[in-house]
Amino acid sequence: MSQGLKKKRQARLWPRAVLFALLCLAITGLVMPIGGLLKWGAPCTLADQIIAANTDAPAGGCLAGNGVDTIQLHENVRLKEPLPAITSPIIIEGGGFSISGNRSFTIFEVQAGKLEIYDLSVSLGKAARGGAFLLDKETTLQLNNSIVSFNSANYGGAISGRGATILIDNTEFRANSAAVRGGVVDVNESRVTIVKSELRDNGSQKGGAISTQAGQMWIMDSRLTGNSALTHGGALHLRQGKVTIEDAIVADNEAYRGGGLYSTHSSISIVDSSFSENSADGSGGALFLHAVESSIVNSSFSSNGTPYKGGGIYTEYGTLALTGCSFGGNGAEKQGGAIFSGDRSIVSVNNSTFAKNTADYGGGIFVNKG
Repeated sequence: MSQGLKKKRQARLWPRAVLFALLCLAITGLVMPIGGLLKWGAPCTLADQIIAANTDAPAGGCLAGNGVDTIQLHENVRLKEPLPAITSPIIIEGGGFSISGNRSFTIFEVQAGKLEIYDLSVSLGKAARGGAFLLDKETTLQLNNSIVSFNSANYGGAISGRGATILIDNTEFRANSAAVRGGVVDVNESRVTIVKSELRDNGSQKGGAISTQAGQMWIMDSRLTGNSALTHGGALHLRQGKVTIEDAIVADNEAYRGGGLYSTHSSISIVDSSFSENSADGSGGALFLHAVESSIVNSSFSSNGTPYKGGGIYTEYGTLALTGCSFGGNGAEKQGGAIFSGDRSIVSVNNSTFAKNTADYGGGIFVNKG
């Protein structure tokens, strides 16, 4: 066959191949690379793609969405204006690329449905609430293998939500900040699960990394390090909820109260975790517990400190049950080098060790007569 005939045949076949691909997309749900061209040369932007997915209708150069739509990034995106809110199930495959809020906008607002993100860097979002992600009631955010950094807000430097579900797996949060609460996350009445992730060098007034109220939270096989709060909870600020921490490392965090964790009117379970080199300028070098029912099993507290009370743990108006734990090298300049047991608190200790903890009164445990 001559070269001329081959080219003519390829020219006839090309539109058929495109049509077949488009029909497949319409049947199985939209998969569209951002930055590509589709509709007769019109660009398919990230904003257009979200609109197409939300409305199941064409937008810009993008095909109509259908069911759960997948957006694939093939270039970095820097926002010049806010993205449309998400109102349907969307999956974003980042491919190692990034989306920047340009220090001007919340990057994703989820008003309905579920947003799943894979292999994406999300940075420089800025808003009053949720610098990177703002979640409405009954919505879900799932983050996988991603990096969330340098976002800022008054509440929830990276994520803010109420009545939402948040699933985080193998994701790094660093250098996010909030003026009031939750350098990374600030949520109310929500369910938060964090697995195999790292939260480091984040900051806020309360909850340097996380602040949660009246919800449930699970932290497993994760690291919270180098976070800071001006007042309560260098890494974690927990109010009126249930929290489970397993196989976690909480280290080198700082606050005025509760260098690692501050909790009030909550239920806490800590298993197989370590708290080290956390510090509080007030009390509770690692943990400050007020009216908390807490159980700590097979966990270690080392080199935590405060100039006041409870180098390792400060507890009052609650219960603290310790089983198979170790306390070493913790210090308080006043009372309770390892543990300070304050007013109306009940502390039980089983099969646990205390070594080289220091304080003016009660190097190991100080029990307040009140």
